[in-house]
Amino acid sequence: MPVVRSFSYKGFRIVCTVMPAPDGKVRGVAEILKVADGLGRDQPVSQVGGAIFHEERDALESIGTLARDWVDGRW
Repeated sequence: MPVVRSFSYKGFRIVCTVMPAPDGKVRGVAEILKVADGLGRDQPVSQVGGAIFHEERDALESIGTLARDWVDGRW
């Protein structure tokens, strides 16, 4: 079953998703969204991750860090 964690970081919304992968492992992906002003929709900026992990917790921590590093390096 997928696990989703979302958090704000420097004006961006980071949505981390961990999904089942083959052999009982999990795949982690983070979508980076630019937070829109007002009631508008957040704008997708990038997607990072895709690596295979043994544990959900490791996947969430790793892709969250990767997404924060992407924001720090680009903006």
